[in-house]
Amino acid sequence: MKDCLTMNISYFMKDRSFKITGEINENGQFELLENILLGGKFDTGKDHREANKREEYDIQINWYPYKDRFEISDNTGNYGLRNGILMDVFIQLKV
Repeated sequence: MKDCLTMNISYFMKDRSFKITGEINENGQFELLENILLGGKFDTGKDHREANKREEYDIQINWYPYKDRFEISDNTGNYGLRNGILMDVFIQLKV
């Protein structure tokens, strides 16, 4: 097994659609987002940085299953926008 599994999200603001690529299957995608968002394992607190204004945002999650750790990189500009996008994707996956 690889040391790190990736989940890449391309999120389109115009219609709130998204595309997910990477090694994590659909059930695993939902579970990973659930752990990040509901498990309180994401950046919290005030983020005074201004959000980037884009039509498409990219978020990459690297998950290290043996360490139960993940890293997130994105082009959103701040945590509030990033976490809002992750929550929207999570809700849409749940439906």
